[in-house]
Amino acid sequence: MPGYASSTSLTGLQRQLAGQYESFKHGQLGNYLGNNPQVLMCPKDKATSTGSNSKLFLQRPIKLTSYTWNGNIIFFHTKPSPATGSYNSGMVRKISATEPGNIIQWETDDTTPFWFNDAGNQPHEGISQRHVTGGTNKNNRQDVGGAATVGIVSGASVNLTYKKFYAMAQTGGRPTVPNDIWWGSSSR
Repeated sequence: MPGYASSTSLTGLQRQLAGQYESFKHGQLGNYLGNNPQVLMCPKDKATSTGSNSKLFLQRPIKLTSYTWNGNIIFFHTKPSPATGSYNSGMVRKISATEPGNIIQWETDDTTPFWFNDAGNQPHEGISQRHVTGGTNKNNRQDVGGAATVGIVSGASVNLTYKKFYAMAQTGGRPTVPNDIWWGSSSR
């Protein structure tokens, strides 16, 4: 199926996870999180990864985490609109260029394994609806009343509905104004 990674077998899963855990321990967050990669998994994602969602979970290239970082952190803009600028690796985003409510992390759309290809996504790549109060999240292209946990610059986390996330993500194209998902301008 297009956009899906090749599946890992259950036998290969432990080896793949061991490698990802080792990389986590040597990465930027390992020491801050007590070298405990378990904190990177949503408990509901962990429970369904070996059950009802196991086929999709085995197709994920990165299985260590349920979350993704907002690619806007490194998507530097040379124009006022967040989606029209270009990337410049010589620029960095300072914390002073953000607002406390800006979204920096969210639960990735678990119905599309390809979105687990790295640790950063653009907002149009989706948010999970695994925390749904009714209905079933089969393809994540339809609002089934789901929500996901998002992390914000202030250090807090909030529960954000699918509907509100996509209203900010403006998936039909480029955002017209900065908001909590498409935020800030680059600074040196």
